[in-house]
Amino acid sequence: AATAPAAAPVAVRREAPRPTPPREEPFVAAPRPAADSGSLLNLLFGFQGRMPRSAYGSARIASYLVFMIVLFGSYRLAMANRHDVSVVLGLALCVFFVSLVWIWTSLAMQVKRWHDRGKSGVWVLVSLVPLVGPFWMFVELVFLDGVRGPNAFGPDPRGDPNVVFEA
Repeated sequence: AATAPAAAPVAVRREAPRPTPPREEPFVAAPRPAADSGSLLNLLFGFQGRMPRSAYGSARIASYLVFMIVLFGSYRLAMANRHDVSVVLGLALCVFFVSLVWIWTSLAMQVKRWHDRGKSGVWVLVSLVPLVGPFWMFVELVFLDGVRGPNAFGPDPRGDPNVVFEA
């Protein structure tokens, strides 16, 4: 009697388990990284981060005094050399560039102060509102305190408000 050939073993192909896709977290805007607030260049020229009232007031006064000293000194030199056109034009060019730098630093400091108040830097434009704009901006930036704790523009420049004593 003939026997039927034995059936070959059937290879069972097993698939590797599929990794489960990671859960998607809802989008939360992370605060912007704080710029090096200790840097004088960032203080005067950077538009990122926050600036407390004390730093704003002292930096504005110092920049204004430097600007006025350059302006007054240039005027005195121009009057002493008023017959030399090249000296007068050179001083006028110097005053022009110093004015541009002063305007830039003023805008940068105002934007960072608005950030500390929890508002966008676009609020600088409030000073263009006739009569009340400059007064409103002065009160907001000089007399009102900034937002405590981190906000969308960075950490609190005054430090962590929850820390009572630092070890």
